[in-house]
Amino acid sequence: MAPLNELDAMVVRSLIAHETNEKRKVRLYKRAETLYTDALMRRTDFTGYYHADCAHSLMNLAILYHD
Repeated sequence: MAPLNELDAMVVRSLIAHETNEKRKVRLYKRAETLYTDALMRRTDFTGYYHADCAHSLMNLAILYHD
């Protein structure tokens, strides 16, 4: 199960796709990045870096950076 931070970040990422105001879009990207990073750190602390859940969190962060 994904941490709440990661689920919140997914919602923020979906908002970015529909946002037309560039300043708001930048703020949403920063918020999503913070949430994804926090989720990754929590998962790393809980399961260890080499766990599949950490790879999932890294993938979500990478998708955000790619967009």
